[in-house]
Amino acid sequence: MKKLKFIWLFLILSFSNAFALTSAPQAIVYDMQSKQVLFEKDSSRRMYPASMTKIMTAYIVLDSIKTGNITMNTKFRISSKSSKKGGSRMFIRQGSSVSVKNLMYGLIIQSGNDAAIALAEGISGTEESFARLMNSYAKRLGMNNTNFVNATGWPDKKHYTTSKDLVKLSVRLIHDFPEYYHIWAIKSFTYNNIKQFNRNPLLYKNIGADGLKTGHTEISGYGLVGSVKRNDRRLIIVLNGMRSKHERSRESLNIAQEFLFNYENKKVLKAGQVLGKIPVHLGNVQEVPIVSKDDLIVSTKVNSPDFVQTKLVYQSPLIAPVKKGQQIGIIKVMQNGQKDKVIPVYAGTDAGKMGLFKRMIYNVKNFIMGS
Repeated sequence: MKKLKFIWLFLILSFSNAFALTSAPQAIVYDMQSKQVLFEKDSSRRMYPASMTKIMTAYIVLDSIKTGNITMNTKFRISSKSSKKGGSRMFIRQGSSVSVKNLMYGLIIQSGNDAAIALAEGISGTEESFARLMNSYAKRLGMNNTNFVNATGWPDKKHYTTSKDLVKLSVRLIHDFPEYYHIWAIKSFTYNNIKQFNRNPLLYKNIGADGLKTGHTEISGYGLVGSVKRNDRRLIIVLNGMRSKHERSRESLNIAQEFLFNYENKKVLKAGQVLGKIPVHLGNVQEVPIVSKDDLIVSTKVNSPDFVQTKLVYQSPLIAPVKKGQQIGIIKVMQNGQKDKVIPVYAGTDAGKMGLFKRMIYNVKNFIMGS
């Protein structure tokens, strides 16, 4: 009979509650290296994303480039709807043809609503069709509390997301399109003889910021999706619902500095490290090693007395055959008694079935011994 087993692996320093760190109504801080949420405040509450929507618009454009449907040199003809859209603009002219590259720079750096619609129409024909595509992508990316109705973030009660969903999108964008990610850090772009500056306040603070997007409407307040990097650590910060540009700048800097400089990442397991061994029933070997494919890294507050508990959970014995790389258990990372994340673990070697003659001897032996 299989039995569920677990092994406590280690205790490590953790971080404390920081709920009062920001005045932003919705907030989340995510460490991409440790894959941990370091701080959240109403991160699952629906909110209006405003121009932070354009991260999804950009994601779809970059995916279209990756799949070969378009290139950065592809030109889209500018419609009346695109050229006349209000709000932030890159000032493209109706009837002109503009390259995807220029539109992407206008979208990301200048936050152009006209650029967003031009890209949407160029890919899907209409902005409405593109919005349906955005929702398809959102579902694929696990953004389960998100609904888009336009490519710009223009106010609409049916257009919403959460700070947690924006983290999922941002992580995937950085991971999936590293060759284009540098665009998000560019501080200015000139088009049609009009120079505009990136609205992301973190880019001007000398703290390793390299993205991503701000947003503002009357209904949403001031928001920001920020990315800051120090050594191998990258933090994704989402704040929304603030009352002014000044508050957005202050709060984003404060929270970035708090988690960038007062927290550290510790490698507690190395990729390929043997964590234990599991017996194999009717196998040509008696047991297989348990290994982790990736490093297990945990974010901790510097000099914190708090603890994280981590345990290895698996079923024993395994039934042959077992393939090397087959998932055979999990590591549970527990923080303050709450499950923080689950890491799969795998068989480190193959275990084939026991040969016929050995099985016969095994079965006779078990029969004689009454087991």
